[in-house]
Amino acid sequence: MSVFYFYDNSALLKNYFDEKGSIWLRQQLSAIDTLHVIGVLTCVEVFASFAHARKVKYRSVEILDKAMSVTC
Repeated sequence: MSVFYFYDNSALLKNYFDEKGSIWLRQQLSAIDTLHVIGVLTCVEVFASFAHARKVKYRSVEILDKAMSVTC
């Protein structure tokens, strides 16, 4: 039986920023028997989070630009 997970913005950001839960999330995202589901607005929320992180210089511009180019 397949497993499915629903991810919100804060969960998906763990794939891009190292924080508590990042290792678990990356393991789940790489599992081939798992269905991954996101909400319609999740992409917008993720882009907004990247833009905010870029504005406050939380991460380098290059890393955020690369992440934004592959998300959603």
